[in-house]
Amino acid sequence: MNSELVFILSLFALSLSISLVLVPFSSRIARLVGVIDRPCPRKIHKDAIPRMGGLAIACAVLLTLLGMARDKPVVVAFCLGAAIVAFTGLLDDKFRLSVRLKLGGQILAAVAFMLTAQMSLSGLGNLFGLGNVGLGTLSPVVTVFCMAGVMNAFNLSDGLDGLAGGLGAIACLFLAAFAYEHQVWHLVYIAVVLFGALLGFLRYNIHPAKLFMGDTGSLLVGYGVAVLAVGLVEGSAGGVRPASPVTPALLLALPIADTIWVMCRRILKACSPFQPDKTHLHHRLMGLGLGHSSTVTIIYTLMVFFSTASWLSRGQPDWLRFHGGVLSLVLLYGTMAVLEARQVNLDGFIGRFRLTYRIRSDNQSFRPTLREQLMSGGGILLGVLCALPVFFLGNVSSLAALFSWSAALIICLYYPWAGQRQQMVLAHGLFYAAAVLLLYVYFQQDWPRWPWYSIGVLAALFILFTIRSRPDPILQLTSFDFLLLSFTWILSLILAPLLGMSFDKQLNLIASCALAVPLLCMMKMTARRSISRNRLIAVGFVVVFLLIGLRRCVFFM
Repeated sequence: MNSELVFILSLFALSLSISLVLVPFSSRIARLVGVIDRPCPRKIHKDAIPRMGGLAIACAVLLTLLGMARDKPVVVAFCLGAAIVAFTGLLDDKFRLSVRLKLGGQILAAVAFMLTAQMSLSGLGNLFGLGNVGLGTLSPVVTVFCMAGVMNAFNLSDGLDGLAGGLGAIACLFLAAFAYEHQVWHLVYIAVVLFGALLGFLRYNIHPAKLFMGDTGSLLVGYGVAVLAVGLVEGSAGGVRPASPVTPALLLALPIADTIWVMCRRILKACSPFQPDKTHLHHRLMGLGLGHSSTVTIIYTLMVFFSTASWLSRGQPDWLRFHGGVLSLVLLYGTMAVLEARQVNLDGFIGRFRLTYRIRSDNQSFRPTLREQLMSGGGILLGVLCALPVFFLGNVSSLAALFSWSAALIICLYYPWAGQRQQMVLAHGLFYAAAVLLLYVYFQQDWPRWPWYSIGVLAALFILFTIRSRPDPILQLTSFDFLLLSFTWILSLILAPLLGMSFDKQLNLIASCALAVPLLCMMKMTARRSISRNRLIAVGFVVVFLLIGLRRCVFFM
C-alpha cells in the first residue's frame, strides 16, 4: 500500500473517531442551550429531538483537515468557508435567522472559498452538442449561485432520519472516487474526511434518530459537496479540468431536481420559494403509503442510480449525459404524478415482496416450538463455523491486521452497547460490514473456496426454513442496511480497480460482499431485536478481529 493511501485512510479513521466521540456531546449541548426540534404538523417525528449534530460534524471535519492537511491551499480555503457556513447554520438553529441572513451566510462562505482557492466555474460543458457553454465574466456569479443552490438542496432534503447524512455520504464516496482517479489529492482528503464525519453522525441519526444535524450540518454537507463539485470541474488554479461539469451535476441530479421542483411549485402558487411545506420527494413518497425506512431506502437507491450513471458514463459526450439525466428525472417525476393521481398505495405493493409477517406486540407471550429452537440453534452453529477458521489462519498481511484491529475498535465505538431494541437496526448494519471484512480476510488465505460457498447456501436455506416456521417479522432490511450494502459494493466494483487491486483480490472482495448478504439475514433472524444476542454477536466479532491482529504479531515475531 502506498503512502498516499495510508494517509487517506488515516484521515478517514481520525474523522470517524472524532465524530463518534463528539456527537453525543453535541446532543448534551443542544439540550443545555435549548436547540431542540419540536414536533409540528409539517414534520415527521413525534418527539422533541436535539438538533446540533452538525456541530460535531463540523468539528470533526475542521480538526482533521487543519490538523493533518493544512499545507494544501484548497483545504485551507475549504475550512474557511466551512467555518462560515457552520457558524451561519448554528445561529439559525438557535435563533431562526431570516431567509436573507441565512442566504447571506451561504453566499459569504462560497465567496470566501472562491477567492481564497482562486477557483470558479469557467463553463457548463457541451450541454447541447454545439460546443462548451462558457461563462466569461459571469463565472464568479454562477459559481456562487451553484454553490448556494447545492447547500439549499441538502438543507431542504434534511426531512427524514438519516436522509441528508446518507445522501451526503453517497455523494462524498463517489466524488472521492472521481478525485482519486485524477489524483486531485486535496479533494480526496476533503471527501474522505467529510465521509468519515457523516458515518460517525449516522451512528446516532438512523431511524429512530437520537438527534438531528440541524442547519449546521445540512448546510455544511451541502457546502462540502459543492466545493468538491467545483474543484472536480476546475481542478486547481491554472490546472487542467479533471472532469466535465456534467459529471457532478448528474451525480447530484436528485437533490438538485427536488429543490428546483419544490421552489417552482411554491412560486407558481404565489408563495415564497423558501416557505417550508410538505411537497418534497420524501413527503410525496410517504403520501403514497410508504413507511419511513422504505422512503429513505428508495431515495438512497435513486441517489446511487444517478451517481453510478455519472461514473459509468464519464467517457460519453456531455450532451448525451445531460439529456439522459433530464429524461430520467422527467420519467421519475412523471411516474410520481401518475401514482399520486391514481392514489396508488405503494406500501401494499412492496409488502408483497417484504420478507416479514404480522407484527406481534411486545407483551404478547410466545413459546418457541422444538422446530424453532432447532432453527435458532442452526443459526448459532453457522455463526460458530464462520468464526472457527480464525484459529487456522496462516500468515496475515500487515494490511489485514491493521484493518482487523481498526474493525475491532470501530465496533467498540460504533455498536449501541447501551441501546434499546430499536437501535438493533444499527447493530445489524454493522454486522454486515464486519462480515464482509472477515470473509475477505479468509479469502486471502490459500484455502479452497467451496466451504465458504457451502456456508452461504446453508445460510440461505436457514433463512427460507425460518421464514416458514415463524409468524412474526424476523427479516426486514432497513435503510441503514441498504446504505452499508451500497458502500461495500461501491468499494468492490468502483474503488477497488482505482486502488490498483489485482483481479483475483477484486473477485475475493465481490465474493465477500455477496456471501455477507445471507450471513447478515441469518444474523438478523437469529438475534432479531434481542439485546443480549446482538451484544454476543458484537463481542464475537471483536474477539475474532483481535485474534486476526494477534496472528500477524505471532508470525512477525
